Amino acid sequence: MANGELTEEVLGEIASMNSAAVNLESKMNVLKEIQAYSARVVESEIESSSIVLFEGLDAKLKELVEDTRPHVEHLSGVLSATDAIERGQESIDAWRNMTTALSAYSEIRAAQDVLMSNFAHDHRARCKPGIADLPAAASDAIMSNLDELWPGWRGTDPATGRPISRDMISRNRLSPTPWPDEPVSQLAWLLEHGTLWVPTKEQLDELWKERRQRDFEVAQELKRSPEQRTKRAQMPGFWQSDPITGEPIIR
Repeated sequence: MANGELTEEVLGEIASMNSAAVNLESKMNVLKEIQAYSARVVESEIESSSIVLFEGLDAKLKELVEDTRPHVEHLSGVLSATDAIERGQESIDAWRNMTTALSAYSEIRAAQDVLMSNFAHDHRARCKPGIADLPAAASDAIMSNLDELWPGWRGTDPATGRPISRDMISRNRLSPTPWPDEPVSQLAWLLEHGTLWVPTKEQLDELWKERRQRDFEVAQELKRSPEQRTKRAQMPGFWQSDPITGEPIIR
């Protein structure tokens, strides 16, 4: 092609090069598809494995709850080791057993935190709002019935839709936690009242979906006039009771 002429030989070489380029691009696309597929498979395997780990940890927690539950009745109203001693031997033994259980419980929660940090980082962050004065137990990752036990824990009064009352100076919430601060007596309280769990991401998603629905219904109810609310409350079936707690449910 020194003289600038396109001979049949040159045209054949160009066609061959174009064909090779097309083949290379095709092979690269196939390789990318294989890599993407492999990544999806690995991600799926990791996801499946993480679910097994969460479920296994939840099983250990439930076993601990069942083993410890018989001691809870002897610690009702007991807020310290001194209180247990004053109550007598049954409370002393229950306090001792609860102290041992607290160590195992703390290990389960520490393992859960590691799992969530690695496999459910976004869910971990969403389990509790960024409120400075919230205690560690106030988290959706700890119990599934937190909204029932402490309705204003998210910083809003669910009955009015308004922010909860706070101290004018310290800004600390005026509604204290329903459970005691002392670790052993706190665990006893949580075992008695809380629905403790180690949830999977899917379980948390379902919990939040149900909460959004409740929040929406409450917001809609608050928009109605007092007369409309009174009329709705008088409708058959408006007030029903929760089959487990016996608390009234607004329909």
